[in-house]
Amino acid sequence: MIQRKQTLFILVAMILTGSLMFQSLGNFSGEKGLFEMVFYALRDITNADQPTVVYYLVPLASLVVLTTVLNLITIFLYKNRPLQMRVCGINVGIQLGLAAIMLYLQMQLASDIEVEWVFNYTMLLPVLAAVLDYLAYRGISDDEALIQSLNRLR
Repeated sequence: MIQRKQTLFILVAMILTGSLMFQSLGNFSGEKGLFEMVFYALRDITNADQPTVVYYLVPLASLVVLTTVLNLITIFLYKNRPLQMRVCGINVGIQLGLAAIMLYLQMQLASDIEVEWVFNYTMLLPVLAAVLDYLAYRGISDDEALIQSLNRLR
């Protein structure tokens, strides 16, 4: 059923991962200038009028889009609970991988351009989305167990 609590968990997780597309994922400052990491690139924002792209981050961008789309797909798989559970579990793994890749990229980019990395709260959004997807997985699993127990009574 689409109005269940797990749908709300998945919807909030989708909003969290989708919001990564519109926020700064990290800030770097040093002698070489100011840099900002967005979901698709590392930009030099020393000249605020015209930020220039230093590195394109295609793997990060593809993972952000993938997790958002998978959450959207998972919402509409409510008629096929086993498949919905599988997609939700896969998405938990991808989101944890996204958080690890974000952390690795920020530390690696900071050492490459020799600037200091400043921790940003957006690092926690994929982890929070993974927790919400796990809670949705548990809710879907409980629903499936209930349906199976009702089928045994017939």
